[in-house]
Amino acid sequence: MRLTVSAIAMLALMTTAVQAAPKTCPIEKTVYRLNGFEKAATLRFVDDPALARQTHLSALIHSTITGKDYRYTIAVSNGYSNHYLVDASGVKAEADDNAPDAETQHQTPTFSFFSFDSRLRKVDLPDRRKAAPAWIFIPDLGTSLWYAEMATGQKTREAIETEMWKRTECVR
Repeated sequence: MRLTVSAIAMLALMTTAVQAAPKTCPIEKTVYRLNGFEKAATLRFVDDPALARQTHLSALIHSTITGKDYRYTIAVSNGYSNHYLVDASGVKAEADDNAPDAETQHQTPTFSFFSFDSRLRKVDLPDRRKAAPAWIFIPDLGTSLWYAEMATGQKTREAIETEMWKRTECVR
């Protein structure tokens, strides 16, 4: 009897774990969290035809540190086919003392991002018709947001760690 109760409890825990971190989930329903810093921020890809470039998806990052939302369109470069998030939320990078001209100071921030499957193999651009990647890596996002100009009334700097974003939930 004791073994049966333990087995049932173990199966229930395993089922819950599978629901919390699904193996497959449509990209628009997937929630990503920073590995090791799960409560700091969330990343979602949402259907956004108004901002469409190479895809109808845009990335939405919500910071629980400052309560701010950041929206990025997705772009793909020619040649090497790198993927980029292009700022669409109004966050402006702080001027660089070594900037060659005033034009450089007003460029829209862009961030390379990389998508990986559960075995950490690089995968294609997130697509509405495919399961969401298991991992997303945006190496320069946290640094750029930390050094960005703070909004009027903002009391703390954005502190999003340079970590992999892990697929953690599939919302309905």
